[in-house]
Amino acid sequence: MAASGTRVFENPGLWRTMARRPAVLIALAVFVLILLSAVFASQLAPADPARMSVRARLIPPAPNI
Repeated sequence: MAASGTRVFENPGLWRTMARRPAVLIALAVFVLILLSAVFASQLAPADPARMSVRARLIPPAPNI
């Protein structure tokens, strides 16, 4: 635990060093992508999977005439 009045990250170059590493940037991008897909999940997949009709799911595709 840090003493009162001290910062946990005393090294200001830590963020600069992490930003130079490609693995850190890729991991951050993946994390942000997962976070955004969780936040906007209802807009990405608006259909409720629990309301799917089993009978309609088993019907083969038909050509539009």
